[in-house]
Amino acid sequence: MDQKSGKEIPVVELFDDNGVGIIFEILDTIEYQGNKYTLLTPYYETANEYDFDNPADVFVMKEAKNEKGDSMPETIEDNRLLQSVYSLFKTAHKNDFEFR
Repeated sequence: MDQKSGKEIPVVELFDDNGVGIIFEILDTIEYQGNKYTLLTPYYETANEYDFDNPADVFVMKEAKNEKGDSMPETIEDNRLLQSVYSLFKTAHKNDFEFR
């Protein structure tokens, strides 16, 4: 929950190759060229954990389906695609975030 606004922050836990869970805040979901993309940033419980001197990492994940048809995040290797989706995010949130 965001301490300032009292609103629930949407989060998701993803696991790295070693099975270590990392919690991400879901910034937005964007549809582009018939696919759905989720933009994530590492989640910090308190402002003290965040480094305000450095920009936050933003990750773009494509929504894919596994063999069972369940949704699962997929990394994107295509830099053009990443930049296109990120540009849509920046345009949609130009008043919400400070972009560098």
